[in-house]
Amino acid sequence: MAVPREVDHHQVRGQGHRLTGRVLILDFRNGEWDAFRHSFTSAEMTRLYGEGWAHAAGDAHELRGMLGGQPMDEMNMDLWNNGRGREIGQGS
Repeated sequence: MAVPREVDHHQVRGQGHRLTGRVLILDFRNGEWDAFRHSFTSAEMTRLYGEGWAHAAGDAHELRGMLGGQPMDEMNMDLWNNGRGREIGQGS
């Protein structure tokens, strides 16, 4: 797996936030839009940098959340959504 010249997880993640920020969101955390943001970010990371880097970046992000107090069930949901996004990204 080659190291990409620049992996900017925050830039890609920001795209998902901007897309979801254009509509009135009542379930921004742990709802359908949260699932979209996780899937979108992982799909884009996979498309741009490959599945391995997308997987590592997504897992690191979720681990950071868990260490910061995120409940385990939320982390598992986010990891699942990240996995679906990587599947989408591999097909694009």
